[in-house]
Amino acid sequence: MVAMASPWRHPSTGVYHLRRRIPLDLRAAFHGRDIVKRSLRTKDPAEAKRLFVAANAELEAEFEAARKRHPASNALSPLPAQREITSEDVNRIGHNFLVQLLEEDEGARSEGLDDRYFRKLTDTSEWVQEIARISLARGDLSLNDDNISEALAAEGLSAEKDSPAYRAVGMAILKAFVTAGELESRRNQGEVVNTPDRIEPPGVTPSGPTLSQLCERWAAATNPTGRTAKEWAMSARRFDEITKSTPIEALTVEQIEAYRDSLLASGKHPATAKKLVGAVRTLLNFATEKRLIPANPAASVRVKVTKAPLKRRLPFDADDLRTIFKGFPVFTQRERPKAGGGEAAYWLPLLALYTGARLEELGQALLSDVRTSPDGIPYLDINDDDPGKSLKTISSRRRIPLHPRLIELGFGTYADDLRSKGQVRLFPELQPDVFGKWTGNWSKWWGRYSRQHGMTDPRKVFHSFRHAFKDACRDADIPREVHDALTGHSEGRNEGEGYGTGFSLKRLHEAICKLSYKP
Repeated sequence: MVAMASPWRHPSTGVYHLRRRIPLDLRAAFHGRDIVKRSLRTKDPAEAKRLFVAANAELEAEFEAARKRHPASNALSPLPAQREITSEDVNRIGHNFLVQLLEEDEGARSEGLDDRYFRKLTDTSEWVQEIARISLARGDLSLNDDNISEALAAEGLSAEKDSPAYRAVGMAILKAFVTAGELESRRNQGEVVNTPDRIEPPGVTPSGPTLSQLCERWAAATNPTGRTAKEWAMSARRFDEITKSTPIEALTVEQIEAYRDSLLASGKHPATAKKLVGAVRTLLNFATEKRLIPANPAASVRVKVTKAPLKRRLPFDADDLRTIFKGFPVFTQRERPKAGGGEAAYWLPLLALYTGARLEELGQALLSDVRTSPDGIPYLDINDDDPGKSLKTISSRRRIPLHPRLIELGFGTYADDLRSKGQVRLFPELQPDVFGKWTGNWSKWWGRYSRQHGMTDPRKVFHSFRHAFKDACRDADIPREVHDALTGHSEGRNEGEGYGTGFSLKRLHEAICKLSYKP
């Protein structure tokens, strides 16, 4: 967001402060800090404005002294100007800066303002306008160094700080702040004040990266999870379709809003649209950090989401388990739907019920994860040792003894049969979805299948097996720390409980064997 330094009021104490961003070339002299904050020792707004000007002048003198003490600091040397900056350039920069200020003001109002925020917006606008007037009267550019540099960079121009061109641009920006303040005051009175169009530089065609290309750079720099990378890449591609592959340096607030509106018009839930617009905002934040663009046009674009009552997942009770295991054709008629991954349709619910494991932990398992201890205890090793596997937390790595009921039903025989056929995966018919999740598509199938056969409560989903397992552990008087070890939970553990390697497989097996479900 474009900003001009002004008194900052502490939200708790009400005391006003001077806050300034330390120039990049001076941060080493200020012990690596990027912000300096000093109390003005007053709660009176008028007094704060007066003290702010003097305190800022003192700080600017400190900056100059620091530059003299550290001439070899890691300054970012300005690029030489590509051409002489003309009066037309100065006028255009000032105009476009005014447009940017008004766009941001318009964006803030578009979300609706309550009384408190409206007063804050009004007060801030008045302060900034007054400080801009004082700075303009004195020809003081010290509060606008960042704005001047960014405005020049946006035009592909640069100028030495002590040059006439730099000062001309700085004065144009101060005038823009004053004019914006006057127009925002009119908006505060309910007048219609339209934001003018930007003036494009003559003969300049934006040639920077599109959002999709930016997304690739972001992914290379941040190494996000596979799911996030694919979701954001898909979002960026759709964004480029809506904006006709406009380079990021030429994007406008209106184009971001058009993308948001297209998501909602296509039937996307507001929460999903909010997430996708947030992805665009984050990518453009990355672009501003890398100085590819001077400001983020998505900063003020929001998606309103009405909070719905929380749908808490419920465990399957005895009636639900009878409906599933005595009513679903996969258990009563040996039905093996292709979308259900063949034998996965049969074994995944049973494994979830008797191990308490998460769906993806089971679906991604390899045959090598089905093991037997030296003393003969069969167990499932939950790990992320192989490519394509992922776990929710570190505590998710664990060994779960197999309940005797699973052995009775033939799970060991099932695994041995797959090994004899040269298979590697425990459920070879499962295929990963577009995000690399082995059970992503299977989960959707289960939702449809269970509804078709009588499981209609939306709060009861596959994860309800895990909740049922926890309830069964409590009913069997299994200590919490033991069933937490079985399910990979770490909530509430103190530091001492983190020492050692955890419960022995024998102790966990004894606990599992106590588990039973009412018929």
